[in-house]
Amino acid sequence: MDKKEPVIQLRHVTVSHDGHPALEDISLTIFKGDLLGIIGPNGGGKTTLLKVILGLATPLQGQVEVFGGPPARNRHRIGYVPQYAEFDPDFPISVEDVVTMGCLKYRRLNKKKMPVCVEKSREVMERMGIWKLRKRKIGGLSGGEKQRVLIARALAMAPEILLLDEPTASVDSHLQATVYDLLLELNQTLTICLVSHDIGVISAYVRTLACLNRRLFYHGEKELTNEILMKTYRCPVQLIAHGVPHRVLKEHG
Repeated sequence: MDKKEPVIQLRHVTVSHDGHPALEDISLTIFKGDLLGIIGPNGGGKTTLLKVILGLATPLQGQVEVFGGPPARNRHRIGYVPQYAEFDPDFPISVEDVVTMGCLKYRRLNKKKMPVCVEKSREVMERMGIWKLRKRKIGGLSGGEKQRVLIARALAMAPEILLLDEPTASVDSHLQATVYDLLLELNQTLTICLVSHDIGVISAYVRTLACLNRRLFYHGEKELTNEILMKTYRCPVQLIAHGVPHRVLKEHG
């Protein structure tokens, strides 16, 4: 894939929530085939940035283009995996039902298109290794299994871009590598942008990094400096290496 082809462009974007700045003067370009990791502290605007890309948050200032047009017009080309998706364990919705929700664009309430939707759902469930779970209630799955279901739902719409908000937040530490390995596989055909607090793990998998705390303090290769992290987190940060890039936030008050 040609990474030089821009698929998402933000130019001097400012967003406010209830009069308080959430994003300030953000200029960011995401290229086709990239696997971009966005890091930064809580309340730094990471989720807001994803909503801007999806056309769910309107900037006060600046321009946003997705595939050269308005985000809302091209939203159907983006798969989104939100943060903290919880399910009532007693709610009677199956894995298959959840995944099928993702391919509404194939259905458009047209019964003739249902076979296409069913086939696409099966395809992504098999790809995500959850076909055998299709009849189970999603509320009874483990964190890792739920995350695979949510990614499958996003993939069911056959997106060209995949946005993920904290994809390993509900996953045990020993399963995090599995999720990231899966994203590396998906990145062979998809442009991926993910938000994460885990500097150590994310830096070993992504191609490029963006450091965001209302302002964009860095966007480029995944090698970071103490100076960049100090500006982003506004607190002491310790960088540790163990053979592969590994970065850990220093404990602080």
